[in-house]
Amino acid sequence: MKPYLKALTALVLGGLVGCSTGQPSLEEAQAQVCQNLATFQQNIATLAATSQNSTVGQFKEAQANVARSFTELKESVGIARSIKIDELEQAYQDLDRAVGQVSNDQTIQEAIASVQPAMQNVQAASEQLRTGAACQ
Repeated sequence: MKPYLKALTALVLGGLVGCSTGQPSLEEAQAQVCQNLATFQQNIATLAATSQNSTVGQFKEAQANVARSFTELKESVGIARSIKIDELEQAYQDLDRAVGQVSNDQTIQEAIASVQPAMQNVQAASEQLRTGAACQ
């Protein structure tokens, strides 16, 4: 074989061997789910810790962090297809709806009280997911 063909063949084969599907292993995907779930749970806890001393801006920022971390969690669950998120997704949608119904005329105490049951449901569903996904 001519030297340049050997080099070209080695380059092509080396490139093929070095290629991957870009998909994480099941273990890596599960670890990402657990990490994203921990972030989501932390953001829910921050939202739940909103108090009368909090501002509406802090409340909205906490909700935005919950929404962002839920999106990241859903994306990671999509990769780790064996993990089911249906109950958490329903609980999150209920929370999102409850937050959306908070009026600008409400006090922060009234806002917290109106979303508290939905937050508790999300916390319970996220804990069930953590157990089901075998997260530490």
